[in-house]
Amino acid sequence: MTHREIIIQGASSINNKLVDAIIKKAQQLSLDSEIINRRMLVDYLNEVLQVNLKEGLYIKQLLKEAYSNASYSPSIQNAIVNNILDNDGRNSVFNPLRVEQRVEALNIQNPQIDLNDFDLITQETETVKKVDGTFEIQTIQKTIDSLQPKKEISITGAFKVEAITEHAFNIKEEYAKIIQTHEKVKDINLNLVDDFDKTRNKLKLIREDLLSLLIDLFGDKIKASEPELFDVSNINWGSFEDSYGKLDTYFSGINDNIAIFRESHQQHLSAIALSGKNEFNNFLSKTSALANAGKLNKSKLKGAAGAAAVGFLVEGGMSVMKSRSQAKKTIAQIELDIEKMKEGMRSDVQLILDDILKLGRFYTELKDKLIPQLKLFSQKAINKLADDISPLYEQIISNQEIKDLRDSNKNLMTEFRIIEAELIDKNGQVEFNDSRHQILTEVIDLKKPEYNFLLDSMPVEPNLFYKIISPTKSVNLYNETLIDWYTYCKPTVDEFENTQKDIGREAELKEINLKDIDSLTNRKLTIQEELKHNSERIRTIFSETGNKGILKDLLTHIKEFTVSSKGVLELNISKELI
Repeated sequence: MTHREIIIQGASSINNKLVDAIIKKAQQLSLDSEIINRRMLVDYLNEVLQVNLKEGLYIKQLLKEAYSNASYSPSIQNAIVNNILDNDGRNSVFNPLRVEQRVEALNIQNPQIDLNDFDLITQETETVKKVDGTFEIQTIQKTIDSLQPKKEISITGAFKVEAITEHAFNIKEEYAKIIQTHEKVKDINLNLVDDFDKTRNKLKLIREDLLSLLIDLFGDKIKASEPELFDVSNINWGSFEDSYGKLDTYFSGINDNIAIFRESHQQHLSAIALSGKNEFNNFLSKTSALANAGKLNKSKLKGAAGAAAVGFLVEGGMSVMKSRSQAKKTIAQIELDIEKMKEGMRSDVQLILDDILKLGRFYTELKDKLIPQLKLFSQKAINKLADDISPLYEQIISNQEIKDLRDSNKNLMTEFRIIEAELIDKNGQVEFNDSRHQILTEVIDLKKPEYNFLLDSMPVEPNLFYKIISPTKSVNLYNETLIDWYTYCKPTVDEFENTQKDIGREAELKEINLKDIDSLTNRKLTIQEELKHNSERIRTIFSETGNKGILKDLLTHIKEFTVSSKGVLELNISKELI
């Protein structure tokens, strides 16, 4: 099975319908100001078109086409970019302002290097330049310094507690903006280096394609005779984003470190509501027991409700008394929490400002050194490919059989690279499956007692005896109670059961993804065998019919290209900035 058969399957046959459905969804997202991830988009497409699409990198191409077709509506285009995110929730699935990853093998007969990528990179450098993270953070700090708790007069002290609590949460909200500002500055810088890496990777792939041509013509012996050409030890880069240090901020553990956020005042003031909830639960238990026993009537219903109300008032009064005696102590504790939070915030601000300075140095090195060097070499590479290498290649493929085999290799290599990218994506999907499964399982564990209670409280139809002695009242009361249960309880029951189904679905999707990973890996092995077979055939045919003098000239020019490109490819961000 090819990559298309494994992942894309029948999507190509309904491409136009998929694009139209995406445009319609984007329009709705724009109207509702709603954001979805790629998984949700695929679920939507499957539902409205009654198909069974898999997630895959081809979704990005569908979005790209939808974006192009929606040129009549900037709001729809903006929604396609900003309201449909990858499953990690961080980046757009498709963004026309970002450099696209290249997977196509080089057409040596008509070589192309997309210098428009450098225009996108230039735009990104301007974006980075315009965002002054230091100034934004200092502005937020001034806002925090100006915050004051509301002045409240309160007999019980509860309102004063509420005021100081609200003040603490207001500070935390502004504190969060500092963290978000840092994330924004870091993200635009990391986006810039990611697009630089994608652009540089295109040069790396061209180098690989030219070396593959040498192997086709010379065989594996070329690796032994020209080992420096095939040494890639210094041009295999890892992900800069993965290697970039992550700050250990105080804010990341604030809910554990600050008591007010761990056991917020909402819990302190919810004593009254909690007592009411407990009495309400008792009320439901009593009415449920009465219904099960066939003894539920309006008189007893009111009696149970009255008992609950009395309990509410008694426990509520006690809570007010407790609040009155504890208010000063609570306020003092919250004030200590605020000081503790501000101390942690000051530490975080210093960490963040230092990191922004480092990002600034990194930006300067990228803009002034690495990008200009890559752009200059790319321009030279176009000339080298077009003027020296392409004419020689034209002579080699003048033999139709060699041309067919070389075209086959080009297609196979493109598919091989698509599969490599798809495998990375598939492994990301498996991680997403595991994360979702864990979250949903925790939700189920948390809500199971409530679910069981609601099921137990479902009214039971009166038995035959009560239907005989009080047919109208018993049935009417049962029906009224049942309507209430369906109105207030059934939605929660349905939500719980749907969550259980979602857990099962995540397990199923994970199995599908793992199966696809196996299929894609096997296809890679098959491609490698086909490439090897084609290469052997090309070498045999050329040794019998080709002009041997071409090989010498071709080797010379590819060596020049490879050696000079290696210098550019080995350039990297200074280690102290990572």
